[in-house]
Amino acid sequence: FRLDKASMGNRTSVKFSYPALWAIYKAAGGCPRKIINLCHQIILTLIIQNRFRVNWALVRSCVKRVSGEQPRKWHWAVATVLTCLVAAVLILSPFGKQLGIRVAWKTEDSKPVLSGSLTENLVHEDKEDLIQEEEPSDLEVATAQIDINPLVKESVDNGVHKEVVEDALPKESIKSKNYPELLGQIRARYGETVLEMVYKIYGTPDYNKRKKILSSVVRINPHIKNLDGIHINEVINFPAMPIMISPLPTKGYWALVDKKDELESAYQFMRMYPDSKGPLRMVPYWNSRDGLQFAVIIKAFFADEESAKISLKKLPSIISSGAKIITKWDDDTVFFSNVPIN
Repeated sequence: FRLDKASMGNRTSVKFSYPALWAIYKAAGGCPRKIINLCHQIILTLIIQNRFRVNWALVRSCVKRVSGEQPRKWHWAVATVLTCLVAAVLILSPFGKQLGIRVAWKTEDSKPVLSGSLTENLVHEDKEDLIQEEEPSDLEVATAQIDINPLVKESVDNGVHKEVVEDALPKESIKSKNYPELLGQIRARYGETVLEMVYKIYGTPDYNKRKKILSSVVRINPHIKNLDGIHINEVINFPAMPIMISPLPTKGYWALVDKKDELESAYQFMRMYPDSKGPLRMVPYWNSRDGLQFAVIIKAFFADEESAKISLKKLPSIISSGAKIITKWDDDTVFFSNVPIN
C-alpha cells in the first residue's frame, strides 16, 4: 500500500517473495512499527543495489544489519564435523568397499595423481611418500565470504564525494559553477529519519538521481548506521547534488512563501508548517548573485499570476504574510531540488 502511494498511483515494480514476507513478519514479531522500519531498510537496499525483487536472503541481510545479529558460525562448524565423520565411516567401512569409493593421492614432487580402491593392496604403499589431497571445507568457504555493507563501511573521502557531485552535471557545466559541496547540516529531532529529510530537501527526482543522493549522504555521514534510526540532536550533513531540470518555462509563476540563508533555518520552517497546513516544498538553489539560498515555495506551477495569488490566500496568514510571486530565476541558477514546472 505504501509503495503504491509513493508511486503516485502507478503500480510499483518492487516485488516481495512469499519467503521474504514470512521472514519480515517473523523478524518483526508481528509489530507494525518494526515491520515498517524493516521495510524502509529493505527499500533503501533495493535502491542502492538497483534491484526490484525482495527475496529471503535480502531480508535476512537487512535484519542482521539493523539488529546487529552475528552470524552463527558454530552451526557451520558442527555441520562440517558431522559431514566429515559420516564420510570417514562410509569410506572405512565394508560398505564403502562395496561401493568402490576411491580417494585421490599425489606425491610430494607433484607427479601424476594416483587413484586406487581402498583394498588390501593399498596398505602396502609407503605412506610417507603419499599426501592426501584435501578439499576446502564448507566452513572455510563460508568464512572466506566477507559481507561488506556499502552503506556503513565505505570510508569518507572528499575525492569520492566530489566525483559523485560532479557526476550530476555535464563536465562543461561544472566548470562554470562555483556552488559549495555541502548544503548544510541539520540536527535531528525526535521521530525524524534521514530518509524523511532527504525527501524534504531534495524533493522527488528520478530513480538514478535518488540513488546518487542517498549514496552521497551515506558517504559523508559515516557515523549513521541506520537511516531509519538516528538519535536526537545527531548532526546530519547534506551534499550539494545539482538536479538537472528541463528548461524552465519562459512564462509562468511560482509562489515564494519564504527564503532562508541556511539549511537549518529553512528546515525549521518546514517543521513548523508541515503539509497539513499547506503544500510547501523547499528548493535549495545557488546563483552568482545571491549565493546559496533555500526557498520555500508552494508545491505547484501556475500559468497565471491570479492563480498563484489565490493559492497564497488559502495558506494561514502567518505563513503567507511575507509571500511574493516570482516569474523567473537567474540564468545561472543551479537547483538542488526539482522545481514544479507543469
